[in-house]
Amino acid sequence: MLKSLVKIRLGALTAGSGKKRGLGTAGVIALAAFLVLMFIFYFAMMADMLASILVPLGYDSTYFAIFNLLIFCMVFLLSVFETKSELFECKDNDLLLSMPIRPRDIVLARSLTVVILNAAEALIVSIPVTVMYVVRGGNPIYILSSLTSALLISLLATALSSAVGYLVALISSRLKHSTAVTVVLSLGFIALYLIGYTALMDALTSIESDPDAAGDAIGSAFGNLAVIGNISILKPIETSIFVVISLGSALLAWFVISKNYVRIITTKATDTKEAYVRRELVSGSAFRALARKELSLFFSNSTYILNGVVGALFQVLLVIMLMTSSDDILEPLALVGIFEGDGTLELLITAVLVGCGSLSSISASALSLEGKCLWIIKSSPIKTSTVIGAKLVPHLAICLPASLISSVLAIIAVGAHPGWWAFMILVPVIASFMFAMLGLALNIAMPKLEFASTAQVVKQSMPVLIMTLGGMIFTAIVASLSIFGSMSIGSVLTAIIFSLLILIGFLVCYLVLTGPSVKRLEKI
Repeated sequence: MLKSLVKIRLGALTAGSGKKRGLGTAGVIALAAFLVLMFIFYFAMMADMLASILVPLGYDSTYFAIFNLLIFCMVFLLSVFETKSELFECKDNDLLLSMPIRPRDIVLARSLTVVILNAAEALIVSIPVTVMYVVRGGNPIYILSSLTSALLISLLATALSSAVGYLVALISSRLKHSTAVTVVLSLGFIALYLIGYTALMDALTSIESDPDAAGDAIGSAFGNLAVIGNISILKPIETSIFVVISLGSALLAWFVISKNYVRIITTKATDTKEAYVRRELVSGSAFRALARKELSLFFSNSTYILNGVVGALFQVLLVIMLMTSSDDILEPLALVGIFEGDGTLELLITAVLVGCGSLSSISASALSLEGKCLWIIKSSPIKTSTVIGAKLVPHLAICLPASLISSVLAIIAVGAHPGWWAFMILVPVIASFMFAMLGLALNIAMPKLEFASTAQVVKQSMPVLIMTLGGMIFTAIVASLSIFGSMSIGSVLTAIIFSLLILIGFLVCYLVLTGPSVKRLEKI
């Protein structure tokens, strides 16, 4: 039974994205492989930078400790939103509980799905880290031990994220406004993560300036628990403790959740009775009704909110950093020739704001969330273009204000020249429209209409992966090109070219969404 449950869960990850679903299976696999390779390349460059400093000095354990800490933070952040939805909010909960299946088997099957995905994410980091270590002269004996360490670290992070998901589900099951509670608690965990990530970046900066002192400090803090390899042979006690903590935490999380699983998913917050108030009925357009439906769906689903607004959140965080810690940002930029007053800084900030906006994936799952109810809209006397327009509303309602406010505050934070105001405001706003249309066009081309939980759509579907992973690559590219262009052909000419490219992208996405996407949606 457990084997069948795991097979069903893994099969659900690719349901609705095979043949006759837009792109063929081969195209989807090729696209996913390309994104994975880009991430491997990114982590390889980061690992090579640190390996060139730490390995010659003999700080092997410190090198692996840093990246194991990075793996832990990355896996925890990526799965903390998923575990609650995957464990407690699946559509087949009632069906499975009505069958002779033990709750512990249900929890284990769903947990294993998350564990497998997190292990793959950990290996994407660990493999290039290990290769760069060996290339820089490290001991090859660490190859197997570093991969094992990464897998154990991902297991520990999964156990912690499952515990957080359990606590959030337990709290929200007893409250009426569970969505708001879940969003607030999750944002709190994000804040803690960012604080820890900032501390890690400061430590990495100190490594480059004083490798000896920083290596000793970080190695003593993380080396014993975060590294398994040749050192573990010399320190079997530390290694045993690390293995027991990783496996023990996973078993403890599984045991506690299994014992309370039925109680959590069957507990509903009592609805308060409201007196009926007579109101006048007002007629409205089909677009208005659909837009209200889309907004209601978005704001009633915490998983949808937390996974969709990542880009807008990063835009706000960037502006907060500019306004509170501008010296810490501007001084390193000045070292590479980016100064205030010549337009390069304004160009770079705008490019980064645009790149952050590309990470928002609200529209990339708007169609898929209709699921098996898509026939209701398709059978209604509503134009397809009206449906498409309504699907864009949640994305624009969140991302447009975030882009506009971030741009204005960024202008104030860096004291931008008035000549750059229009560029810094209009380009991110136009880009928000472009990314909204691009996400929806991808979703129409590759819909995922068969899913057991919302997380499988808003986190694991191919359109969302393209928008988020591709958005990270896009951010790095536009930031790099803005610096290179301003130094080679001038910031003004670079800004003009950048604006034209955004306008062209906007027009292309508009033509695709109003042409091929309309025909495609009519055929689904």
